[in-house]
Amino acid sequence: KSRAVGWVLLGILIAVIPTVIVTALLSGADEAFRQILVKIGDALRPDRFAKEFGLFLLGVPIALYLFGAVYSGTTERFARVLDRDAKRRVSDAVGILPVPVTVAAAVPLFLVYALFFFSQLGYFLDAFSGLVPEGYLVSEYARAGFFQLCAVAAINLVLILGAGALTKKKDGRSALGTRIVNGILSVMTLVLIATALRKMILYIGFFGYTRLRVIPSIFMIFLALSFLFLLLRQIFVRFPAARAALIAGTVLFLATGASDIDARIAGANVRLYQTGALPSCDVKSFYSLSFSAAPEVIPLLDDADPEVAAQARTYLTYTKESLDETLDSEETGYDWRDRTPAHYRVRRQLKEALGS
Repeated sequence: KSRAVGWVLLGILIAVIPTVIVTALLSGADEAFRQILVKIGDALRPDRFAKEFGLFLLGVPIALYLFGAVYSGTTERFARVLDRDAKRRVSDAVGILPVPVTVAAAVPLFLVYALFFFSQLGYFLDAFSGLVPEGYLVSEYARAGFFQLCAVAAINLVLILGAGALTKKKDGRSALGTRIVNGILSVMTLVLIATALRKMILYIGFFGYTRLRVIPSIFMIFLALSFLFLLLRQIFVRFPAARAALIAGTVLFLATGASDIDARIAGANVRLYQTGALPSCDVKSFYSLSFSAAPEVIPLLDDADPEVAAQARTYLTYTKESLDETLDSEETGYDWRDRTPAHYRVRRQLKEALGS
C-alpha cells in the first residue's frame, strides 16, 4: 500500500507542469473559465482560507456528533452510550486531581478578585447610586471593561467546569471543597455582571436605547442566569444547571426575535422623550433600525419641537420611499422576505400619517 501511495504521488508530481501550462492556455482562451479560476484563487487567499478552514474544523465534530445521534436514534444501536451510568463512569475516570489542588489553585485567583473589587469599590458604588465617576464620560463609563468582563466570565466558566470535571469525586458528586470554590467564583462573576449591567442601564437612562445597548444587556442577563444556575448547582447537587441555562438561553433568544426589538427600541425612546425622561430624541439613530421601527416614530410628527418634528418627517418619508421602491419594483431579484404583509402594513400606516 505504501508503494502504491508513492506511485500516486509521483504521478501527481509529473502532472504539475503540464497542468499549469494547460490551465494558463485555457484561461486565456475563455473568459468564463478564467473567472472560475479567479474565484478559486480568491477562496484560497490566506485570510479567507483560514476562516473557511476554521469553520470546517468546527463543523467536523458537530457533524460527527449529529450523525451519531441520528444513527443511534434510527437504528437503536449504542442507545446507552450517554446514559447516566456511562456519564458517571466517565466523570469518575476523568476526576484525577485531589481537592486540595483545586482549592490551592483557586486561592491566587480569589486574591486577585478581592484586590480588584477593593480597587473598584468606588466605581461599584457610583454605578449603583446612578453617578458617573469624575473624569469619565457616560459612554466611556458604560463601555469600560465590557469585553474584559465577557473574557473573565468565559475564563471563570471554564475554571468552574474544569474544576467540576477534573477534581476527584465521591459517589459521582463533586466534593464540598470543589463546590465551595465554584460557588465563590460564581458569586464573584455575578457581582461583575451586575455592575456592568447597572452601568449599561445608567447609560441607557442618559441617552436612550439602541440595538448595541439592548443586545449586550440581554446577553449579560443570560450570563447572570447561567452563573446563578451554576451557583445553585453547587448548593443543590442535583440541580440541572446546564438544562436550565439552555432553556433560559432559548427563551431569551426567542423572546428577542419575537418581540420585534427594533420597534420596541424606537417606541421606548419616543416615550422616554415625550415623558421628559430624555432631554432630546435622536431621530438619526432610527435609520439604523429596520422598517418596523417607523410606526413608533409617527407620534413625533406633532412634536412641539419643530426640529424634532422635521427630523421625524424626513425619516418617515425616507422609510416610505424605500418601501415603495421595494414593494412596487417589478424586478425579480428581491427576496420574499422583502415583501411580507408587515412591509405593506407599515407602508399603509406611513401613507396615512404623511398624507401621501
